[in-house]
Amino acid sequence: EPKCYLGTLLGCEVINPLLAQAAQQLTYWRVHRRAVRDQTGHGFSFIFYSSEASAADIYQQLQSNKLLVLLQQQELLKVSYDPLTTDLHRVIADTSDPVWPAEVRASWPLFMMGASQMWLAQIEMIKQETPEEQGVALRYKRIQEQVTELWQQQGQHALMHHLSALYAYQPVAIRF
Repeated sequence: EPKCYLGTLLGCEVINPLLAQAAQQLTYWRVHRRAVRDQTGHGFSFIFYSSEASAADIYQQLQSNKLLVLLQQQELLKVSYDPLTTDLHRVIADTSDPVWPAEVRASWPLFMMGASQMWLAQIEMIKQETPEEQGVALRYKRIQEQVTELWQQQGQHALMHHLSALYAYQPVAIRF
């Protein structure tokens, strides 16, 4: 089974503190998650667009993060970084799915940054209401359960309905 609580843990304990220090250095950022059937069972990406100097600083902060080091030592997490030599002058839309139309690719980073901020804020609020358990893994499993419940109970109206309203209540095909 995917260990989705790891992404919740990373979001709250690694990305939130990083953003508190580095948000001004980032033009855009977002979290991307994917369930995969491998040893870790979960893919988590922190994608950001910044200057090379800011990226180097952020990489250094991540590489010295004690929680990331511990999770890697426990083989619960693999960390990789894009090379700093990546062309930083490319258009931000290039970080979106290349099969999408230009209008969607160009606006996707804005949408996902806002959605990622919402997700992180929800985790932080739920964390404040969740007592510390016997270990960090159990606490974040409980937090992930509450985030899932929130999504299942409120996602349809709070997110899907209001997105539908923005697009004039037109039908949309949903595939999984």
